[in-house]
Amino acid sequence: MNTFYKAALASAIFFSMLASGVSGVSAAATKPIIVQVNNEPVSGDADPYIENGSTLVALNMMKSIPGVTINWNNVSKTVTVDNNGTKSKLVAGKKEALVGGKKVMLSNSSVMKNGRVMVPLRFIADLSGSQVYWNTPDRTVYVAKPTEEMLKEIQSSDISRARHGANSLPRIAKVNVLRRG
Repeated sequence: MNTFYKAALASAIFFSMLASGVSGVSAAATKPIIVQVNNEPVSGDADPYIENGSTLVALNMMKSIPGVTINWNNVSKTVTVDNNGTKSKLVAGKKEALVGGKKVMLSNSSVMKNGRVMVPLRFIADLSGSQVYWNTPDRTVYVAKPTEEMLKEIQSSDISRARHGANSLPRIAKVNVLRRG
């Protein structure tokens, strides 16, 4: 077969695979990031994205973490996170935060993007005492933190109630199903 025809055939196959999504790279890059808090999908008013290895999410997505109050001051561009009395502050655009009065350096700062406050998910989740897991193939962030009610229930002397409490604890799915192919 002529070299020109071989190159043309190879190009045609490559571009048809790329268009059909077989390459995997284009499909993974366009798949949206999913955030789950205590096994429930959480939506926000802006799509999560990855920057410098950190997942940034809309501030309102973090309000679903149990025991955490999050406030935004539009004048000072400051996010205040209150986790059961321990206050932390992040200023949009700055890579440092105050955690209980101590300065901490962040891998990513909170930012204003399209009129929305985007915050580093892991930092906020860690402040709240949550467990966090990133599932790369599924592009899903799992955040788990039991509520006070769950913790009280599992400590009950009533075995049925304690079992119910244990079964209601949030779980983190670390492994996606093996795929054949």
